Amino acid sequence: MTNYSLNVTPRNIEYFQDMLENKISFSLVRYGDGEFASILGYPGQNCDGVKYTSELQSALLQTLRYPHIYNNYYYGILAIALRKMKSHVEKFSAAQHLDIPWIEATFLVAANRQGKFASFLKVLRSRPIIYVGPEYMRGLQGATKIPVKEFITVPDRTAFESRYSIIDKVMSKCNSSDMIGFSAGPVTKWLIWSLYPELGKSHTLFDFGSIFDGYTGHLSRKYHKRSNWWEILKANLS
Repeated sequence: MTNYSLNVTPRNIEYFQDMLENKISFSLVRYGDGEFASILGYPGQNCDGVKYTSELQSALLQTLRYPHIYNNYYYGILAIALRKMKSHVEKFSAAQHLDIPWIEATFLVAANRQGKFASFLKVLRSRPIIYVGPEYMRGLQGATKIPVKEFITVPDRTAFESRYSIIDKVMSKCNSSDMIGFSAGPVTKWLIWSLYPELGKSHTLFDFGSIFDGYTGHLSRKYHKRSNWWEILKANLS
């Protein structure tokens, strides 16, 4: 157990961009420091004000104890989690007998904050999408020109408590598009994990997280508040 190490495979943004362009169905979930803080039982809340509860911890752990080990289901781990918590995650994974085939999933954030997101956005603009996110994300289509076919509103801090209702709403609208994007906080991992058995072969389920916050005026991350963010935003939207 002491020699256990996470199995992390590098992936780049072009890998997923190609699948989107070729309409190959896949599911991507991205676990960051907030998700692992909850999984490891830390007290408090994440940077968006989502409280770490025992119920959230149990749901997130469920997604790892009973993983979807399929070629089109990707468990992404963010660099910030590896930097801040790797040894703790490794010890926990060994104790829980978890064996997740992780991919390094910081490519999305990296492209977004470096002004290299334009080609990915161009592909997204060719795909009508169902979007699951908080009310402030309703401006997504106007800000990015991504064609939002249906928008499912979730509470920005208490989406977990509405998880079963969200599942029902997604299933009621899933025929509108074969791509569903999520910005619902930590519960996104559980939502995609829960929806995959029914929709995984026919739909792309994509965990966008906070990627589009800065486009809709919700400056939730440090890089959104840098003096050059508006220049970066202009480059990404070009």
